[in-house]
Amino acid sequence: SERRYRLIADNAGDLVAMVDRGGRWQYASPSYARIFSAHDLAAGADAFRNLHEEDQFRVRGALQVVVRSGESCRLRMRLHTIAGDVRRFEALLHPVREREGKMRGEMRGEILGAVLVARDVTELRDREEQLEVAAHAFERMTEAMAITNAAGRMLAINQSFTRITGYAQVEVLGRPESEFRNAMQPDSFYDGLYAAALSTGHGHGTTWCRRRDGTVYREWRSVSAVRDADGRVTHYVALFRELDSHGTDRGSEERPAKSA
Repeated sequence: SERRYRLIADNAGDLVAMVDRGGRWQYASPSYARIFSAHDLAAGADAFRNLHEEDQFRVRGALQVVVRSGESCRLRMRLHTIAGDVRRFEALLHPVREREGKMRGEMRGEILGAVLVARDVTELRDREEQLEVAAHAFERMTEAMAITNAAGRMLAINQSFTRITGYAQVEVLGRPESEFRNAMQPDSFYDGLYAAALSTGHGHGTTWCRRRDGTVYREWRSVSAVRDADGRVTHYVALFRELDSHGTDRGSEERPAKSA
């Protein structure tokens, strides 16, 4: 059984290790050789020496909680690697006891250290952060934006969409885009924008629109098509902004008049 578990750990893609109560290496799976030198992995060496400086106190503290309480914990940490970069990992710390078993419903045996199982999530976390930045930018844009699927159903709108049109998310999402054309222009105007987006990837034009409260405003609207790797249209993105009666951006600063 011990040989079987050792075989699994030695061939695991994740980082598998055992550390003593002081955080010194007792075992490190071969996968650790991808990120640490042989010197860093020497038996009895500090297993956390390559932790990011800001994570040192938290991770070492988590180990002490595990060996004292006997409870497992999950944590995130950053490691300096042999390549000179910093990678992000999600890890599980699980207590290791001298003897496993139960007596009167409680675990028995002295806690000798912990098993550390870690997975590299650098790319995943980078993508999550990029999505968070994109979502923040989407909501903070001064222009209104609406995203529909290929069938024209509204999937997302930003705050400026609600500010300009008066329609809230709950009134818009899941509804056909055509329901919010406000009857100020014939359908052929909007159909032309989407036809241009379908054929060239982009269509734009200026029109009059009506808000939810019935007031009228002039807008500039752009429609773009989003395609997948096979060239199929998966989404449409509509971007529009309010114009004043002279056709300039309502949000732009007024320029001083030139002297005669």
